[in-house]
Amino acid sequence: MASPSDIGPAVSSDSGDGAEVSTAPLLAPSPLTDAERQARLEGAIWHGASLLFRRKWWIMVFCFLIAVAAAAISLQIPNRYAASARLLIPDSSGGGLGALIGDLSPLARGVLGGGGGGDYSRYIAILTSRTVMEDMVDQFDLVQVYDLGEKEHPKQDAVSQLASNVDFTVDIELEFLEISVIDEDPQRAAAMANALTAQLNERNAALATQSARAFREYVETRYQEAEDALDSARVALQQFQERNGVVELETMAQAYVEALATQRAEQATLEIQYEALRSQYGDENPDVAAAAAALQTARRNEETLLQGGDRAVPLSYRSLPSLGSRYAALYQEILIQAQVLEASRPLLEQARFDEARERVAVQVVDEAVPPVRKAEPRRTIIVLVSAFSAFLLVCAFLLALDWFNRNGEALFARLRRTAA
Repeated sequence: MASPSDIGPAVSSDSGDGAEVSTAPLLAPSPLTDAERQARLEGAIWHGASLLFRRKWWIMVFCFLIAVAAAAISLQIPNRYAASARLLIPDSSGGGLGALIGDLSPLARGVLGGGGGGDYSRYIAILTSRTVMEDMVDQFDLVQVYDLGEKEHPKQDAVSQLASNVDFTVDIELEFLEISVIDEDPQRAAAMANALTAQLNERNAALATQSARAFREYVETRYQEAEDALDSARVALQQFQERNGVVELETMAQAYVEALATQRAEQATLEIQYEALRSQYGDENPDVAAAAAALQTARRNEETLLQGGDRAVPLSYRSLPSLGSRYAALYQEILIQAQVLEASRPLLEQARFDEARERVAVQVVDEAVPPVRKAEPRRTIIVLVSAFSAFLLVCAFLLALDWFNRNGEALFARLRRTAA
């Protein structure tokens, strides 16, 4: 372990008011106990406090000078004013079109499409877009206002500075959007805030009209497709009816079944009469021959009916299932396309109306007016922060200087021995 002679003699320094302060060596000759370490810490704290107290007037003068300098500098900073416009976002339920789509069945909504409303992020995206910012730069000649004419990319720099001077606040609870613009000219700040509101309405109207046009074109296309499909289904049904002699299949099928049942009942009656006459009079009897001829005629009529040869009911027994399924498919297609047309017709009219109507993105609750009070700079805060920072800095400097005065020679001696 190093001895006190290895470390160097203790250094005494004048504190400045005539009192001589004894100092301890830089390194302790032996390990310290907790009590000794605590006592040394308390002694250092009281020593530092007494040092700062003795230098209090010097500290106060220094802080005062720094505060005066900060005040003088802050007075050179131009005043900046904040103008704000408060806006309400209209209900985005979709208006008449949304109500029409909402009244449809889920299938019809899936076929024709349904839209949901937007939110505040849509309007923030419009306001912060490059197009809007560049229009604002051109409208208010911000390249000259911000003195950026000598820059390599003046317009881009003006857009960046404008973006830093604009703030958008969304209050979800109260449901409003606030546009704030900071500028050195209060009149220009208010004009820029109101211009951003106008830009929002203009850009949103263009985008909404574009969306409405796309939806109207889609509904028109779907409506025309449904009309074409309905016409095709009607033509197919007409050709089916002409080819098979069918007008109302359900009615004709019922008439066919009734006619077939009547024919078979008549045939059964004739068979009974024929067998009765034949068993009584024999085959050579004229009445038996007449009954046999009538029975043959009934059987031919039944066969004709089964083969679809009856002009009154031009259906065959075997063709009933296929005719029924084909007729049902054609009739179902007609019903489907008719329902699609019925549902899309009011949607088409509403889509045309939405495309043509004027759109307003926001409702202005408070229009921006030229502010009376400045927003920046906050000179009081600048002065207070500067004075407090100066106080911390001068205290740290005095404490460091005192430590160096007490331990500097021992430190340099140790460094010289180490270098040797």
